[in-house]
Amino acid sequence: MARIIRISASQNWLTGGGKLQFPLDFLPVGHRITAAHLEAAITIDVPAAGFTADQQTALVTGIEQERRLRTTGLGESAIDWSIQGKDTVRPAALTTGNGQVVSLFWPLAFSDPRNIQGNDHAPATAFLRGKTLDVYLAKAADIVAATVVQSGTVQLVCFLEPLPEGVVPASIVKGYVEVIGKETRLPAGRYTDLVMVKNDGTTITEAELGNIQLTMDGSTNLLERARTPQLARQFNYFRSKGTTQQAASAEGEALPNSGALPMVPFISTEDGYKATKLANVRQQLVLTFDGTLAANVARLFYRYIEPRTAEATIKGAVKLGYKVGAKSIVDPKTASKKGVPEGARYEDSAGIMAARITEAD
Repeated sequence: MARIIRISASQNWLTGGGKLQFPLDFLPVGHRITAAHLEAAITIDVPAAGFTADQQTALVTGIEQERRLRTTGLGESAIDWSIQGKDTVRPAALTTGNGQVVSLFWPLAFSDPRNIQGNDHAPATAFLRGKTLDVYLAKAADIVAATVVQSGTVQLVCFLEPLPEGVVPASIVKGYVEVIGKETRLPAGRYTDLVMVKNDGTTITEAELGNIQLTMDGSTNLLERARTPQLARQFNYFRSKGTTQQAASAEGEALPNSGALPMVPFISTEDGYKATKLANVRQQLVLTFDGTLAANVARLFYRYIEPRTAEATIKGAVKLGYKVGAKSIVDPKTASKKGVPEGARYEDSAGIMAARITEAD
């Protein structure tokens, strides 16, 4: 299927920090967004302390689109690494110098190449009419003193493909919670990814994070007495697309097998997964740990499939302009599955997949 690229109007970088809004009406209806990224070109003065790759990524302090997308530059880069199995967006560290021209890139992963039908996760452009993507920028000097962004521009680049007739995409939620103590609670959903990243991008040590336990609905332990090196080795074995370790100014695929980690992957789903086989958190997911990690220095970034009812699916179909009547049938888009298995809830089967709306014979 042909890939279509649409690029928003450029907006000026806010040198003192602040909020940019990108209206999404430039996206044509009848399509779905398979991928997107924010792209910036800035001119920056860097002091003797330098400006690291993570500090550049941290210039974007927030990316939001209503309730289904709430992330940061560092957090979304980590989620993208978890999805792709490689870190492909790491800028080179900057040394001291004035008037340096730098290109920066922040991914916004929508489809999921690990899933058998990855583009079924791509949101429909019709759902975004009249809405905005909100982007929050930091003041560079608040990250490293005496660093100044002189000027710059930012654009939103979206990759699209036609949405097949009658298809309602799956509902994907990406967000984060602050780590404020030794126990953190996360919302219900079918989790594909859960990672921890420090707010300033610095690494997380084994002393800060140990005896890790991840419990689903108060009864099932997804992780029990885990340590960060074990999680790194698991990631490298199942997800990493290569053996090059990410470094301070280098892209890579693998995490260090020992020592401090740039991110900690608690959940990172393997290639070829099916939504029905994901951890089904119906009430809450709870992370507990021991160690010296202070409160409010790290966040847990997550991506999950949101179960929906048949009624919610029908409402989505109406928004997409499909004809829906008394004889309309809601089935999973997957051709091998029809209806809801006996004894199963809609939300646990068809409700976590893309749906196809058809008419009864």
